[in-house]
Amino acid sequence: MEFKNKSLIKKIFISFFFFALFNCKSTKEINELSSQINCKKKIYFVWDDESNYAKFDRTGNFNYLGKGKKPNLKEIFINTINDINKNYEGDYTYAEHRGFPSDSVIFVTVKLKKVIWDMGFSKVVTDMQLTYSTNENELGLIGSSFGYNGDKRYMKCFEDATLQFIIANCNN
Repeated sequence: MEFKNKSLIKKIFISFFFFALFNCKSTKEINELSSQINCKKKIYFVWDDESNYAKFDRTGNFNYLGKGKKPNLKEIFINTINDINKNYEGDYTYAEHRGFPSDSVIFVTVKLKKVIWDMGFSKVVTDMQLTYSTNENELGLIGSSFGYNGDKRYMKCFEDATLQFIIANCNN
C-alpha cells in the first residue's frame, strides 16, 4: 500500500517536531534563568486582586480557538510560588497580605495586567504582562510559555517572570 499524499504526512511530522521544539525551548530558558539564582533573603509574594480582571488577547491565524472557561489565576500563581520554593534555592512563599518592611524579607505585590495568546498553526505562545512591586521599586516583566496547554501554560509564564524578578532583586 502506498500513501498518495506523502506531503501531508511530511507536514504533520514537521508540525509535531516544531511543537516539541517550542515546548523544550520554554523549559530550557527557565533552566538557564534558574541557574543564575543566588538568594539569601526570604521573599513573600502577594497576589494583587485586580489581577483577576486582567485582559486576555488572542492574536495569530487561529485566534478564534481556545475560548473557554477562565482559569483561577490566583490559585495557579500560588501553586507556582510553591513549586519555585521546592525546586530552587531560596525561601519563597505566598502571603495573603503585605507585611512590614524588613531587611531580611522582601515583600512583593504581583499584578497581572494582560495575557496574550499568539495562536499559530503549529505553536501557541503565551505571554503574561506582570508588575512586581516592592517598597523600593516597580518592575514590569513578561513571562512567556511556548506550546504548553491548560494550567501548565500559565504556570510556566508565572515561573519565567518570577525567576526574572528574583534574579534582578536578590542576587547577593
